[in-house]
Amino acid sequence: MLKALLGVIRVPFLLLAPLCVFAGSALALHEQGAFNGLVFSLCIVIALTAHSAVNALNEWHDFKTGLDSLTTRTPFNGGSGTLQAHPHFAPIALFIGIIMLLICMAAGIWLSMLTSPWLLLAGLVGLLIVTAYTPIITRHPLLCLIAPGLGFAALIMGGSYVVMGGHINLSLLLLVLASAMLLNNLLLVNQFPDITADAHSGRRTLPIVFDQHVSRQVVLAQFITSSLLLGLLAWHMANWALLLAAALPLLGIHIFRGIGASAQADPSAMLNAQRLTVLVNLVTPALISLLLSAPFWF
Repeated sequence: MLKALLGVIRVPFLLLAPLCVFAGSALALHEQGAFNGLVFSLCIVIALTAHSAVNALNEWHDFKTGLDSLTTRTPFNGGSGTLQAHPHFAPIALFIGIIMLLICMAAGIWLSMLTSPWLLLAGLVGLLIVTAYTPIITRHPLLCLIAPGLGFAALIMGGSYVVMGGHINLSLLLLVLASAMLLNNLLLVNQFPDITADAHSGRRTLPIVFDQHVSRQVVLAQFITSSLLLGLLAWHMANWALLLAAALPLLGIHIFRGIGASAQADPSAMLNAQRLTVLVNLVTPALISLLLSAPFWF
C-alpha cells in the first residue's frame, strides 16, 4: 500500500524541487549573509508538495486517458506503473494530488504572511501550472516547453531567493534563466520516446508539432545557452568556481547526439541521453548551492 502511494508521487524524482530551493537560498545567503530557517523550511514544503501534486495528478490523468498503457515504460517514461498494477488506486492518486496541493497552498499562505502578500501572485501562477499542466499545457507546444523552467526555476528557485531576503538583480536573472533552460530540456528530452503515444492522446509537444529535428536543435541550443549564462554569472559575481557549474550543461552536446535523428531508432542511446539529462539537472543546482554557500558553513 505504502509503495503504491509513494509510486504515484514519483518519489525518486522529487529531489529536484529541494535542490532548486537550495540554489535560490544559497544565492540569497551569499549576497545577504543571513539565513531564516523557518522561511527555508516552508520553501522546502511548498516545493515538495507542489512537485508531488503535479506528479500525482499527471499519473491519475494519464491513467484515465489510457496514455500510460500506450507508452513503452522506462525509468523516465510511461508513469510509475502503479495505477496499471492497481487500478483501484486511481481515486487515491487523485486524492493524494489534491491533498498535496492543499498543503502547498497552506504553506504558501503562511509564507506570504511572514514575507510579502505579493507572494500570493506567484503562488497563483504555480497553482495554475500544477492543475493545468496535463489537461491544458501539454496541448500547447511552447507552453509545454517553458512550463518546467517557469515552475521550478522562476517560481521555486527565484521565489526562494526573494523570500530569503534577496532582491531581484542580474545575478538572480542569470541563475534563473540558466536553470530554466536545463529544466525545460529535462521534460523535452523525455518527450522524444513518447511521440506516438502523446500524439494519440491529443498532446501537442514540441517533438510532435515541430518534428524531432527541430526539437533536437532546441535541446542543444538550451544546453549551450545555459552554459553561457552560468559563465556570465561567474564573471558577474567574480566567483570563478562557478565555471565548474557552467561546464556541466556542455554535456548537452553528448545528449544531443544520443537523441539521434529518431529517438525510436536507438532506444539504448535515448535512455542514456535521458539519464545524463537528469544528472545535469541535479548536479548543476547542487554544485551551485555548494559553491555559493560553502564560505558560510566552513
